[in-house]
Amino acid sequence: MASSAESTVSNTPSPSPPPTEFFSHDIKPKIHAQNVQAVSEWIDNDGATRSLGDAANVTMDLHFEPSASSAFFKLRVPCFLKHNNTVSKSPTSLFVFITPDRIQQLAIEDEQSSHKNKLRNTTICLRFTLTKPCDLVGPRHMVPLRAKNAKEGAVLDSLRALAQQTCFAVRIACRVLSKAQRHTLARAVSSSPGLAPTAGHDSLSSLYNGKGGIVHQFDGDKDKNEDCPPAYADIGPPAPAPPLDDKIPAEKEIADSAFLSRSRKRPRGASSSDADIEDNATNPKSDTKVQRLEAENQILRKQVEALSREVAAMGDRILELSQRFEVVEDEVSDAKVNITEELRDDLRRNYGVN
Repeated sequence: MASSAESTVSNTPSPSPPPTEFFSHDIKPKIHAQNVQAVSEWIDNDGATRSLGDAANVTMDLHFEPSASSAFFKLRVPCFLKHNNTVSKSPTSLFVFITPDRIQQLAIEDEQSSHKNKLRNTTICLRFTLTKPCDLVGPRHMVPLRAKNAKEGAVLDSLRALAQQTCFAVRIACRVLSKAQRHTLARAVSSSPGLAPTAGHDSLSSLYNGKGGIVHQFDGDKDKNEDCPPAYADIGPPAPAPPLDDKIPAEKEIADSAFLSRSRKRPRGASSSDADIEDNATNPKSDTKVQRLEAENQILRKQVEALSREVAAMGDRILELSQRFEVVEDEVSDAKVNITEELRDDLRRNYGVN
């Protein structure tokens, strides 16, 4: 009987070990989330809460590469701008670069967001505490930034205000990041010495169809770039010169009087051949030659004016084609985003893939 009891005890399974954390510290999930709908909030100098994303279409890119010890965050806000008295036909993307080397602390919290209707989901809140304000990036060829109207101006003012904050929050849908990703990202970004910016994502030269971007720095509410001269490519072709006839009557009269004065003077000891030259100056044949030259000159002037008008028209046509190309590129980009979101929704719905 004792033997049987001992056998029974030895076959009893040992108690299971206590549960471990929800993920192993050796597992470092990388993150590449793009065009995620977002709402940003901060407290202004007057203590009032301001937000960006309710009226504007704000999206966020999140990148985290544990193997490279790098990360990068970017907000994208489309805004209609005007430049050189020309209003853009499509919105221009303005960016807020949040580089990890400026992040002192990143806290990621679960919450029931008051922006549920905007984001159409429960949210998580990324609370950034920076050592230095983030960068507002716009197109290099559109300096300074000018909004199309008052509505777009309010969006631009909010962007300028956000770019001067060191503490702000960004809300996104909770499905974007898993719990493991949230924990790893917050711990890695907040650690010291921290992460480096992900290679390529902070490049300014590749933005805006290769025209390049520029960082806008502020002195209070004043954009320091407003004092910068425009880029050479932005100056455009010069305005057509006014007709030459409007500029030279006085000069022509002076030249004619000087010519007649010289022709009427006879130097001392002039020979008879000099007298012949003087007579030729008032010869009808000479007058006919001068008239013919003036007529040819008039024809050349008209040809130059016509060429100037054609060059100006070509410049306008090139600008129009460039704007149309930007519209098409934005439409293609939006289509890619929509298709990507639809595929993600299908994968999530059918296969449970996040």
